[in-house]
Amino acid sequence: MNNRFFGQWRGNFLTGLAVLLPTVLTLALIKWIFGTIATFTDLLLFFLPKQVTHDDMGKGPMFWYWSLGALVLAVLLISLVGLLTRYYIGKQLVEWLDATMLRVPLLNKIYGTFISLLPLRSEM
Repeated sequence: MNNRFFGQWRGNFLTGLAVLLPTVLTLALIKWIFGTIATFTDLLLFFLPKQVTHDDMGKGPMFWYWSLGALVLAVLLISLVGLLTRYYIGKQLVEWLDATMLRVPLLNKIYGTFISLLPLRSEM
């Protein structure tokens, strides 16, 4: 009786694990990606007081909805840069930025490598 009970329990546990593990891993990966991106995009909210955006009167972590707002703001800013780059003045600014970045020692190696990896840059 004891072996049969533990055998069924083990089968049920492994079946439950097979069902839940992909979901849990997917949610954990999404949380990790969002947290990683949020560390960069949260900086876009520098103009808001920390008492508004952070828990514990500005001493705790940033509220998740402010991080989501910062992510949306980053997407909008990137889209705006993409829109401006499609026009003459934007193309001129990109060319000026490229030339400036390629003149700075050490930075020119890193920036040049990234530019060579982006196939879209040659189509602008």
